[in-house]
Amino acid sequence: MALYRSDAFVLRTYKLGEADQIIVFLTEDYGKVRAVARRSRSAKRQTASYYQPMTLLHAIFLAARPRTCTASTAWI
Repeated sequence: MALYRSDAFVLRTYKLGEADQIIVFLTEDYGKVRAVARRSRSAKRQTASYYQPMTLLHAIFLAARPRTCTASTAWI
């Protein structure tokens, strides 16, 4: 598993369970990437608004290949 970093534009989000989301990013370096953001829909998370569509952010994701991810962290 490798760690990838890139500026990203959020295209779409999908609900996954009670507190998780699947986020589709468009990155400068890796193109279109799908990632799972764990516990991102929890009411107590301050970062819940980071993954709204049309948001520009700096994404750091962990993946075996850059197109499909298992974990995601983002900063605006």
